Amino acid sequence: MSDTLAYSGGMVVVAIVLAAVQPLCTRGHFQEAMGPVLDDDRQLVAESVFSDYLERAGSLEDEDGQRAAVMLAEFIASLHALASEVAWTQACRSLHTTVLLEERESNNPWPGCPWIDPSLLEPPAQVSSQMYTFLTEEADRDRRDRGAQRTASAANDLDACRSYTSAAMERWSQWQDLLDHLMRSATPPLTAAEQLAYRTAAYPGLVLDPQPPLAAQWIMEHVEDPDVQRAAKTALSRWQSALAAHHEREIEDIRTARLKYGFDPWSPGCGTPTSSAAITLRNKLLATSAKTTLLAREAMSRLESVLSKKDRTALREYLDHAPE
Repeated sequence: MSDTLAYSGGMVVVAIVLAAVQPLCTRGHFQEAMGPVLDDDRQLVAESVFSDYLERAGSLEDEDGQRAAVMLAEFIASLHALASEVAWTQACRSLHTTVLLEERESNNPWPGCPWIDPSLLEPPAQVSSQMYTFLTEEADRDRRDRGAQRTASAANDLDACRSYTSAAMERWSQWQDLLDHLMRSATPPLTAAEQLAYRTAAYPGLVLDPQPPLAAQWIMEHVEDPDVQRAAKTALSRWQSALAAHHEREIEDIRTARLKYGFDPWSPGCGTPTSSAAITLRNKLLATSAKTTLLAREAMSRLESVLSKKDRTALREYLDHAPE
């Protein structure tokens, strides 16, 4: 896949082939993070720094990820040196974080165990100084371990797989703890819907039935009776609370699997422990979707019970044709 990158300072155009040359800052990354803080005085200089980075990155071999990471760090340092304002520093951190985590996501042997970029959450959050320090200190080691795990997996070296996976799970836990702290400190506090979106982003294996919130939204938009609307809000709130409690128990089991037993139940690959306790925990997690389905059915029953027969029919028709 190729990405053509241009900058407005003499119409320099650089074409870079995005294969394994990662991490790479593209024009889209640059504009998204730095655009809001670029003023007339520093735009030309920042664009020149970016163009120089692209020129040098264009000389990389396809598999030279380590040099790509060094070039990216040098580019971010050069950008950072252009100003000392808090907003500028945060923009540089955000740019560096997004590029590093995007590379990680595209080359992650444990897809069920992502490192979430806080800027991509809804509402977006700014990466904390502790998160940025951890990421920049651990990125190289994490990249090497991911490559080594793929090599061990291809060779069916189970002991090496377990070792690299266990290290990766510990590193994930440290990142997730920092992110959890950031979310708990959010101002204003996250709503129930935002908390649910965050949980399912950080833990993509959590099962989520979309019908209760869709049904509640339909009722609020199509049924004028305030008593029905209040009942729908109450039913949705009960479902959100019950689902949150269920997810918390599941997350506790996931963290136990990752930190105590050193494997991710939601990711394929070699290295899964064979102890009876680990197997029992894995089977327990496989069975949790049934509980999620039951909670959704109970919520739908409550929501439909407050509707007239005509409105129930209309709601079911809507849900039957709602996008997945």
